[in-house]
Amino acid sequence: MRRQDPRKRVSAQPHREQVLRPAGEQAEGEQTDGLHESGAEIPENRAESTRKAEGRGRVLRYSQKSMRMRKRIGAVVSVAVVLLAAAGLAYFLRSSGAKSYPVRILDRGRELEIMAEDLTVSEVLAAAEIDLASSDIVTPDLDSVLPEDHAVISITRSITVTINADDGIHKAVGAPGMTVAQALEKAGLTVSDIDSVEPAPDTELYASSTVEFVHVTQKEQVVRLRMDYKTETRDSSDYYVGQSVVYQKGVNGVIERTLLVTYRDGEEVSRVSIKEEVVQEPVDKIVLRGTRPKPTPTPRPTPKPTAKATAKPSNTKKPASVTPAPGGQQPTKTKAPDTHVKIDPSDLKVPGAPSEYLDTMSMEVTAYTHTGRKTATGTWPRWSRTRENPGTVAVAPQTIPYHTLLYITGYGYAISEDTGGFRYTKPMMLDVFMNTTKECINWGRRREVKVYIVAYDVKSP
Repeated sequence: MRRQDPRKRVSAQPHREQVLRPAGEQAEGEQTDGLHESGAEIPENRAESTRKAEGRGRVLRYSQKSMRMRKRIGAVVSVAVVLLAAAGLAYFLRSSGAKSYPVRILDRGRELEIMAEDLTVSEVLAAAEIDLASSDIVTPDLDSVLPEDHAVISITRSITVTINADDGIHKAVGAPGMTVAQALEKAGLTVSDIDSVEPAPDTELYASSTVEFVHVTQKEQVVRLRMDYKTETRDSSDYYVGQSVVYQKGVNGVIERTLLVTYRDGEEVSRVSIKEEVVQEPVDKIVLRGTRPKPTPTPRPTPKPTAKATAKPSNTKKPASVTPAPGGQQPTKTKAPDTHVKIDPSDLKVPGAPSEYLDTMSMEVTAYTHTGRKTATGTWPRWSRTRENPGTVAVAPQTIPYHTLLYITGYGYAISEDTGGFRYTKPMMLDVFMNTTKECINWGRRREVKVYIVAYDVKSP
């Protein structure tokens, strides 16, 4: 290491004389408090010299210039001794074959140069009194011996990065220029592709850098939504002008929608639809609007007055009991069971639902019995229920065509061969044929009955 020139440690003082006088005597303008001109106390040895000079009756004068000269001579002698010692050391090193060379140390933008010979990097740094942190980077390695042709030591000081995360503040220590991704890894934080990191993961960091890290999660959520049905109006000549009939009830559909919900720090920030599927199509409501002109009523002639006739008793037979006609028509006289149809008792058992069918419908079902008349298609009604011998059912032909084989849950098989007044007001209604009034009463009025359409254009047995 370089030695400081001893001459630099000698500070120049202005030339000034100091006069020592006997005690109790002072020159004009001098102080008498025992201080010399500079304000410092007179040392004891000087006081003793003054007393001796006073005894001899003379005044000794000392020159400040002569004192400085003596100091300079001492310094020159010291430097000469040091140079002789260095020359002796150099002679010894040359005689032993050792050779020193300069080593440059680069640290925090500063450069330091020292002399070394066959020392490792760690030994050089220790001699230069340079402290290292565990995360500092030294090039070359600490155990390396510096070559004479390239004796340079580079020290890269570590930096501390602050990471603000949702679970607290983290610290990451590393070399300047490490990326945000490397700092997060050093802090033990796992980062996914959807997490929010500022600045970007590939940004290089330096001293006093701060990283903002927000944990982001996403979950899928399935919701079911309603699809409103539409209403369709159709003209129909089956009804008079001004009449409207609900031909088909509307049924709402169902949509299944999958949402992607995003959370930041556990709080929902957005939801986006990523999938949508119709699980049930809506059924449109159909309304029939009458277009047939209303008939013009024919005026009745005014009856002529006649003489009151005397009522004569007559043998009037007792009327038979009445039952409801199909579709809620006015009751008519009950006729005896038709002898044109004979039903085997085995055909009265209700069979199971068909395994093969064309379609299904949900309908309202009532029952009617014998009227003494044939059906609308010219057949005698039957009350059998098997597929081989199906019964008779009255329908609204605009909903279910004639000669359609149906299976009515709770009743059995029947062919659409009849109709009734309900066709104008309740097109989604059926009227099954029963053999007795009691059976009709027991059946009653049933709603939302599942009806299977088995086949079309089926002839009566």
